[in-house]
Amino acid sequence: MSRYINPYTDFGFKKLFGEEANKDLLIDFLNSQYNEQRNSPRRSPV
Repeated sequence: MSRYINPYTDFGFKKLFGEEANKDLLIDFLNSQYNEQRNSPRRSPV
């Protein structure tokens, strides 16, 4: 049995980012995704 949580599964993602103790981790993750998206070139919707 594995000792690590797989963040690619629904359970793992919720366990990792959904607990109050990991609130700072969630905020950092969301900020990194937001900043990455803002810096990428925009494409017009097709």
